[in-house]
Amino acid sequence: MDFDSNTFLGRPPGWLTRIGITMVAGILLIILLASFIISYSDVLEAEIEIMPINSSVVLKASRSGQISEFFVNPGDSVVSGDIIAKLNTVAHYVDILAIKEAVTKQTLPEELGFGKPISIGFLQEAYSEYIKAFYGIRTIEKFYDDDIKNLLNNKIRDTEDRAFSDVYHKLQTAKINNALITQNHSRMEILYNKGVISKSELEKSQLELNKSLQEINQLSSDYSRDSYTTNEKFEGHLAALEITSMKVLSEISIWEERNFFISPVNGRVFYLDVWSPFQSVEEDEELFGISPNNKSHLMGIIKIPVHNSGKVRIGQKVIIKLHSFPYEEWGTLEGILTEISTTPKSSIEPYYPAYVKIDTSINKLNLALVGPGKRTGYCDIILEEKTLFKKMFVGFRKKM
Repeated sequence: MDFDSNTFLGRPPGWLTRIGITMVAGILLIILLASFIISYSDVLEAEIEIMPINSSVVLKASRSGQISEFFVNPGDSVVSGDIIAKLNTVAHYVDILAIKEAVTKQTLPEELGFGKPISIGFLQEAYSEYIKAFYGIRTIEKFYDDDIKNLLNNKIRDTEDRAFSDVYHKLQTAKINNALITQNHSRMEILYNKGVISKSELEKSQLELNKSLQEINQLSSDYSRDSYTTNEKFEGHLAALEITSMKVLSEISIWEERNFFISPVNGRVFYLDVWSPFQSVEEDEELFGISPNNKSHLMGIIKIPVHNSGKVRIGQKVIIKLHSFPYEEWGTLEGILTEISTTPKSSIEPYYPAYVKIDTSINKLNLALVGPGKRTGYCDIILEEKTLFKKMFVGFRKKM
């Protein structure tokens, strides 16, 4: 055969060439279209700490002792202020509660239908002072019969011509301050029960309350020394009654804090590590919990590295994986960036704190995070979704 014949015999058929070209062009077209459709997200990995908002409240033992009585069962509904259980005490709590109700109304337990308090232990001294002040007023009332209102009116008229002493004004100011300190101490007790503040902070609040009571006692004594008229003596007895009332109620509050387990929120009770009366417990041992009626939500705090932080924006999606719940088994949480600090926080590796609103959709991991406490992990912040075409184009431009 000549050269042309060999060339002709070695050439593929035209239809086969056309099919091959068409297939290659089709594949390239499919790849091109897919590069416009398929996207891959740029992500920034960061540490995250999540914590529940309005989570369960854990009640701890304020001292070592034995639980002497339960007032509710597991699963029972309680409201803020309900007594769940009490530790064994020398003082009879029925007598203490009777005194509390009577002193609040500035009367005696016997006049409210209670028996005379017998076993009150720690409260004996303060309650004796209260009784002394109470009968001091009662004696004057009996002596002047129904003229007490006139007595007080005369006092007002007498004092219109002269100012109260500095001690009297200081005493009134001290009473106002004491009311604020008492209210603040009540809030501190609730925060301590929730684990927000330490025991030392609670003790500091109690010292401030005690100091306020001492100031009132001292001012009351100074005021009593300056009282000469019957009117002033009567006013002194009223002040003494008010002061001793606050002292009794303050000591009862401290006693309740040390011996009662009181619910700080509305919710349902669950037992942690106590099941029967006279069980011995240790100080700071977690014994009861209250699951609030209001639904608990999760909040996340992210440590965004300074490097590449300029790409992070509010509203970006966050995928969360926790150390204590491997995502291969438990899955992940999702959230949205809601706030980013404009100032980095100093540390070994500076970072920007950012807050994440976590999706509360019911899933396996969300259900496992109903308890209190903080949990750590890491997260992927979805910075920007780019198509494959855009990535290849950007990469080509960089090489150019």
